[in-house]
Amino acid sequence: MATRKRTTSRKTTRKTNSKATLPARRRPWVGIVVVVVVVAAILGYSQLGKLALAIRNQGDAKANLEQYEEAIADYDQALRVQPDNMLAYVHRGLAKAKMGHFEEAITDFNQAIELEPDNASAYVNRGRATYMLGQSQEAIADFDRALELQPDSVLALYNRGLARTDLGLVKEAVADYTQVIELQPNHALAYSNRADIKLSLGLFQDAVSDYTRAILLLPDDAWSYQNRGVAKANLKQNQAAIADLDKAIELDPLDASSYVNRGNAKAESLLLLEAVADYSEAIKLDPKHVLAYFNRGAINVSLNRRKETLADLNTALELAQAEGDSALVAGFEQLLRSQE
Repeated sequence: MATRKRTTSRKTTRKTNSKATLPARRRPWVGIVVVVVVVAAILGYSQLGKLALAIRNQGDAKANLEQYEEAIADYDQALRVQPDNMLAYVHRGLAKAKMGHFEEAITDFNQAIELEPDNASAYVNRGRATYMLGQSQEAIADFDRALELQPDSVLALYNRGLARTDLGLVKEAVADYTQVIELQPNHALAYSNRADIKLSLGLFQDAVSDYTRAILLLPDDAWSYQNRGVAKANLKQNQAAIADLDKAIELDPLDASSYVNRGNAKAESLLLLEAVADYSEAIKLDPKHVLAYFNRGAINVSLNRRKETLADLNTALELAQAEGDSALVAGFEQLLRSQE
């Protein structure tokens, strides 16, 4: 049987922010600016602070409902009342980040830091926004500063772990996730992300242990089921791997890599036709999944399906060339030559 390639579910780190769907535009608050100007003329500073707090709380309630545009309007209003309200800048920055407006969010976090240079939260949130822009080294600098100010900040440690992983600093990332777990033992994603690194390092039993803990804490996490299945398959525990991958597919039936990985485990168990069915399903979900074509082609070699083999391997080669993956291209070309 030709050698198949293994795959994991997706990138081995998870980001903490995602671009939210913009809410429907609501009716504007006509006239409120005029009211605030009048009120500001007659209230003292402490009273202005209370008014700004009330408006900011109103924005927080809207943000919790994912009504980010409306929340930003309230934070704008709070800052008109009290321009040095640091938390209004932080909360407005968070709302902008939730909408995917990371550069605008960073501007707000910069203003918050200018107002309160020793506020750890502002550095954490600026670091998260910077990380989402792909600037991992700059993000780490912010997380480092946050941890100088607040050494037990779980958010800073967790997000620094993400950034360090992206930079290939896996030993340091594991240390961050371990410290998160020590501070917050029920942090499922810290276990799962630490397991991802252990899986990538070939520490399969350790990875299984961490994924198992993550699943206990987050039972509907398809990611952990899938990658625990991959780890078990590498330990030659193919039936247990298939069970995990069945569960991953039940939880997330649109993830092509779950089918590829289940196909791998079935192929190792000599369930060749079932493996081909899984690879075919993966290709339906993701027509550019290189390893689905390659692994199906490898199984077709064993099934003496020469025509199907050549078709799959040629497609895999074309996709690998398009991706510029020289290692895969070399492997695919070698296997193709063996079929000539």
